[in-house]
Amino acid sequence: MSKVDTASLEKAVESFKEFAYPRSSDRNAPCKVKDLQNAVDRMYQMMLIFTSELEKIE
Repeated sequence: MSKVDTASLEKAVESFKEFAYPRSSDRNAPCKVKDLQNAVDRMYQMMLIFTSELEKIE
């Protein structure tokens, strides 16, 4: 059984937070489809990292 790399998990969360926000300078503007697709892609990448870390402890 291996130890979970919490630094990797924290990095994945920070990356998601940084890159998943809409790019509009107007924070009150509605989200565009591309922004939503980007958020979904970033969430997917983050979940792959989490899943990989969970597999290490099985």
